[in-house]
Amino acid sequence: MADETQRPSKKQKISHKDVDTLPGEVRNEIWRQMLLISKTSKEEKAQPVVIWQLHLDDPQVCNIQEVDAGNAHRSKITPSKSTPLDQQELIKAATKSFAEFLSEVSPETIFAFANTEALQKFAALINPHLQASVDYKIKLRLLLPLFDESEETFDSMTGWKSIKQAHGYAEEARSHVQEWMDVVQTIECPCEVFLEFGQHWRDYRALRGVTRSLREKDGWTLEVLAKDSAWNGIPDADLHKSLTVASVKGVELQIQRDMGQAQAADLVGHGCRGLRPFEQYVKASKTVSTG
Repeated sequence: MADETQRPSKKQKISHKDVDTLPGEVRNEIWRQMLLISKTSKEEKAQPVVIWQLHLDDPQVCNIQEVDAGNAHRSKITPSKSTPLDQQELIKAATKSFAEFLSEVSPETIFAFANTEALQKFAALINPHLQASVDYKIKLRLLLPLFDESEETFDSMTGWKSIKQAHGYAEEARSHVQEWMDVVQTIECPCEVFLEFGQHWRDYRALRGVTRSLREKDGWTLEVLAKDSAWNGIPDADLHKSLTVASVKGVELQIQRDMGQAQAADLVGHGCRGLRPFEQYVKASKTVSTG
């Protein structure tokens, strides 16, 4: 006797025109299966998101604390693989239901970009859906890899060397970060942006300036991921981590006001900038001693 429950031999396809008419729970499951990352891949499992925050309540210490920002799946995006999104015709048509889904999945997913080209393609893909998402609360979580270790251009920024110019000047560090800041702000919804430093950058004046527009963007937040390796091989690494976070956040540390002349001169001599009034004090001191 034939099994009346036997499945049909051919899979039934859902037209992308019909997706928006499906029940909400069905739509969400479709998007979840298309977008969420496979649990079997070790690198794509939900991972803790740890950021650095400053101890601003105690002016006598200059250190940072690690803060757990929850767990999230990392979706790696390259120019040739702009997530599963651009590979599905459903995405291009079912704008309303995708916006609905994105509002639910965005808190548990961090989109990590290989380079600015990948970010640019992602923005072009996602923006049409964001324009139709006024009824949904969406805040994307994005990871930007600054001075990635795979880029040989920035190898010379490692270590603690005496230099006359600002640290990162020869490597065009400012232009590198500026490009990331410009492209990420083309995304048309508020974002939580995580900066992941592959190498440290001691030009704190430039870092503070180049992140200002994003820092002041309404509804956006800017964080520094905890990653100790970028500061290996430099003395008083906690000081430089703190100065990095302070620059990104646009705040001044008490230790900058209390720093002595000798320490300030040493920092400036190793390419540090943005230590006012210490840079002015060091220059004035040199003028007096040589005058």
